Amino acid sequence: MLKLGALESLLVDSYPTTFDDCVRWARQTWQVHYHNQIRQILHNLPPDHQTTHGLPFWSGPKRCPHPLIFDPNNVSISRWWAKNKAIAVIATNSNCK
Repeated sequence: MLKLGALESLLVDSYPTTFDDCVRWARQTWQVHYHNQIRQILHNLPPDHQTTHGLPFWSGPKRCPHPLIFDPNNVSISRWWAKNKAIAVIATNSNCK
């Protein structure tokens, strides 16, 4: 669940008002969720981290994540990017000024 401050940031402070704003917002959102947050997790829990019992933390259902580098030529990233551009077009034609 989003905290009130994060919700206000999304809806008020960083609300995109043009197509370029929508695309910029999508790109920044990708960077936060698929790169920055994963790097932070790996900083706190590196791939070789062990539990207090000496067992590997990243084992079983907890698979070690890897930060992604934005590459528009990557098919998976391109699909995500295309969906967000489509959302930007819809937002621009309806809500954005």
